Formats: sequence, structure tokens, C-alpha cells
Amino acid sequence: MLEAPEKVTVMRKRPETRSPANLFLGQLYIAQHQAAEALSYLRNAAKLHPDSIDAHGSLANAYWELGQEANARRELGVAESLRSRGGSRLGTPTGETDVATQR
Repeated sequence: MLEAPEKVTVMRKRPETRSPANLFLGQLYIAQHQAAEALSYLRNAAKLHPDSIDAHGSLANAYWELGQEANARRELGVAESLRSRGGSRLGTPTGETDVATQR
């Protein structure tokens, strides 16, 4: 099982770094071919920053790895749409609460 570094765990508790920390952890799980584990982190990153190209692109990768082609195509479409509109790699905060930190 992947152990999150203490620094990233602390980052997930701070509103200004919550989304990047979730994105990082999700991408780390994907890199280790643990897409199912990545989903909750990536969903949180996309929820916190819905205009994040990286969050939606990473979600597409996780869904693709899980064989969920329709979901992968949807998220890829969102990422491409954001990119074509000049979107942000990390996005802008929405002020939403990260459900993963409430476990």
C-alpha cells in the first residue's frame, strides 16, 4: 500500500493546497497502476478546482486504466475543452470541502 508522505498529508488539510495535494496523490497512484485508489483523490481535485486541466486529464487516465472508456472520454473532453479556452493546469479554488479529509 502507498504511504502518503507526511508533508502531503498536511497539505491536504490546508484549503489553499488541498486540490494540488489530491492531484499529486492521485497521479502517484496512477503511476503505480493503482487507478482505483487514485479516483477519490482525483475526483476531489476536480471538485475543488473544476477548471483544472490536470485534474480532468488525470481522471481520464484513471478511468481508462480501469476500462471505463465512457468516463475516460468524458473527462478527456472536459480537459480538452478547458485547454482550448485557456484553462489553468491546476484550476482555481471553489471553496468546496474535500470529502477525503473527512474520513
